[in-house]
Formats: sequence, structure tokens, C-alpha cells
Amino acid sequence: DKKDRGRSSPTPLRGSKGDKKRSRSRSRKRGRSASRSRRKRSSPSVARDGSTVAHAGSPDAARVATRRTVEVLGQLLNELLTEGHRTQDKELRNEVLILITYLAGQEACRQDFAATGLLEVLLTTSSAVEADAPRGTVKAFILTSCTEDFEMKRAMINIACLVAEEETCMSQITSHSVFLGALLLHLDQRLDQHVARRKYSRQQARQLQVQCLECLAVLVPNCPDLFRDMEGVQILLEFLAEQS
Repeated sequence: DKKDRGRSSPTPLRGSKGDKKRSRSRSRKRGRSASRSRRKRSSPSVARDGSTVAHAGSPDAARVATRRTVEVLGQLLNELLTEGHRTQDKELRNEVLILITYLAGQEACRQDFAATGLLEVLLTTSSAVEADAPRGTVKAFILTSCTEDFEMKRAMINIACLVAEEETCMSQITSHSVFLGALLLHLDQRLDQHVARRKYSRQQARQLQVQCLECLAVLVPNCPDLFRDMEGVQILLEFLAEQS
């Protein structure tokens, strides 16, 4: 018993060097994870080319959505439409249309699409294939059914729908001699042999029909009388009956 009482209590074991390293490693990982999380929350969106994209309503969006920006992109687009016959030119043209699409989503500069003449270019070019007498300003080399030209057409129709919320733009769309009729042409069962219908592949034609329906859903509430005068109701009913 005396021997037992004389023994000192065992000293607590200290952590091994391996335990300390693992603890420090876990702390560093938690620190890096928190840092990445903070950066992710504060960083802007990044486009495919690595450039940052301003969010709608942000200060950057307000600085970009100006009449001057619309004018510059419109001039660049015009040059590519008249001179850009190579594949790389058409790819660049479509990239410009992506930027214009972004601007079309900004309410602050929508009226500038009409004021600068950019909307007229978009309406005329996107409906040139459907026009009975194509406009002389539209070059034939952009009216093919290749992927780049087809995507151009779809982008232009989409932009027209985006800016249609602006009264001035809507007025220009309804007064255009071909655009609304071109949308209906792709749905009119009586015109299935029209050159504009035969130009595209079956898949392209289907994509175009879906987009025309979506676009008309946006435009028609703002021009019901014009739509009725163009026999739009009858055309849509017959198209839907055929698809059902």
C-alpha cells in the first residue's frame, strides 16, 4: 500500500506529432473552404470565354446599357452582315448578337434599338428569306441554312421579342411589312411548299415553328386587330389541329 501511495499519478499522454499535423491540415482546409465560399458569393458570373458578365440591375449593367453601346454594336453588326461571308465572320457576327441580346434585356436602352435603326436591321434580316421580294440590302450569303445563319435568324427573332415591351419598338414591329407575316408563314399549312419552308431541315423547321409560336405569344396581345386581319387566328387553329 505504501508503495502504491508513493507512486505519482500517471502523466496524461501528449498528442503525437502525426495528430498535430492532421489537426493543422484540417484547420487549413477549413480556412481555404471558407475563403472559396466567400469569393464565390461575391464574384460575378463568368462567361465561356472567361470574361465577367454583369448581372441585370447591377451598376455594371447600367453603365453598359447606353445608346452609344447600342450604336457601336449596331454598326459592327451591319459591317458583318454586309462583308462577313466567311465562317469565322459569321461566328463573330453571332457573338455580337449575344451581346445585343444582353442589351435587349436592359429596359434602359430598349428604345434605342428603334431610334438607332438596329431594330429595323434585325426585322428585315430575320424575315428576308420569307419576303416575296428580298430586300436588296440583305446579302444572299447570310440567308443560307447553315448552322451559323440559322442561329443568326433565331437570335434576331428573339431580340425583337425582348425589345417589344418598349412601346416604340412594338410600333415598329407591327408596322414592318414582312416580320409578323414571316412568323405566321412557318405555321401556315397552306404554305408548306414555300421556299422559306423548304429551305431548312426538318429539325430546323421544327425549332423555327416553336420559336414563332413563342414570339407570337408575346406580340399578339399588343396587336390583336392586326393579327386578326392577317388571318392569324385561323392559321394557328389549323396548325394546332394538324399537330394534335
